[in-house]
Amino acid sequence: MDKEKTKETKKTTFKRKIWVPACPTCDCGCSDEDDKGNVETLTFEIPGVEKDKIHLDVTKDRIRMIAHRNESTDFVSEYLFSCTAKLDEKSIARYDNGILTVDVPVDCPDPYKDAQRLEIN
Repeated sequence: MDKEKTKETKKTTFKRKIWVPACPTCDCGCSDEDDKGNVETLTFEIPGVEKDKIHLDVTKDRIRMIAHRNESTDFVSEYLFSCTAKLDEKSIARYDNGILTVDVPVDCPDPYKDAQRLEIN
């Protein structure tokens, strides 16, 4: 048999990955130790995606979003939190009409709490 005739033609399909920037709004008083309700809110625009096709992975310092739109297109994003995320039951993700909103509580201690004062000469 002729090798050319028996060789299967492999069809290569490419999946388009659309980078979606996370639009952050931070409701945190990051230097106020008394405020325990610090929340970082992220918004992603991902039209045409079904809710069950959205995957969120969250760690203490970042979030990754992958949303499968169809066989040829995925939306992807990654965001680094400004403070340490507190992963608990207060973390909320909502999806409505192509807009994914994610609220993640964050711990924003005062970075200057133990700072040494520098004298000016």
